[in-house]
Amino acid sequence: MSYYRVSDRNRGAHRLRVWRRQAVRALAILVALMGFSTLGLALLDNGPMDFQGKLFVGLWNSVNIISTLGDFSAFTDTQRKFMIAMMFSTMFIGGFTITRLTGLLSNEDVLTYRENRTMQHKLNSLSNHVVVVGFDAVGSKVAQHMRDQGDTVVIVTAVEERAGMAAEAKYVVVLGDAGVDDDVLMRARIDSARALIICTSDPNHNLVITLMAHTLNPALSIAVYGENGARRELLKRAGAAVVVTAEDLIATALVANIAAQPLR
Repeated sequence: MSYYRVSDRNRGAHRLRVWRRQAVRALAILVALMGFSTLGLALLDNGPMDFQGKLFVGLWNSVNIISTLGDFSAFTDTQRKFMIAMMFSTMFIGGFTITRLTGLLSNEDVLTYRENRTMQHKLNSLSNHVVVVGFDAVGSKVAQHMRDQGDTVVIVTAVEERAGMAAEAKYVVVLGDAGVDDDVLMRARIDSARALIICTSDPNHNLVITLMAHTLNPALSIAVYGENGARRELLKRAGAAVVVTAEDLIATALVANIAAQPLR
């Protein structure tokens, strides 16, 4: 159930950068620990082997500490004490590092960032689609009708629960408030869409979205609900091509029902 979340995208990218820095630091610490262990084991080795050979054996044992393979060479008592200290250090540093890096990667901002990157590829490929703002009773019916006639539909909603419902219905979904942030409409690829249908119940919101969408794409065909005749004129001046008011709907329904009545 994926959808594009328009939020502070920089937070996710920042978290990933932090994770990379932490990973580099963790690797540097492990390398330093392995180097210290190698040198320490070589210095504590009283055998007849030359120092270069002792370093190689020390490196082998140090790698075994990090990898936990357990294939160690023979140790003196002094080396065993040193190895115990190195093992505890490795367990502590390794455990802390893994916990820290896993926590960063599973952070919600990072998960959102990664999901958005996947969704962005899908959104970038859209053209000549229909954007429907709002996914309540009216918006869902409008979206279904447009999809039934062959259109690709992008749902824009500020309500996460409705975004989830739209995603479950296999729509491409952008989660964000189109009346507050014009980036929401831009992420829905309003620039390459053929039409925008605004289905929210807030008349002021509808006006703002109409104005923002028309500014972003003057050639866009915009259909929107208006409260009354005065609101219709305002919406048309804002860039709407089609404005449907409650008065129109009621009048049309009344006339249609009268016309359907049998003659007496």
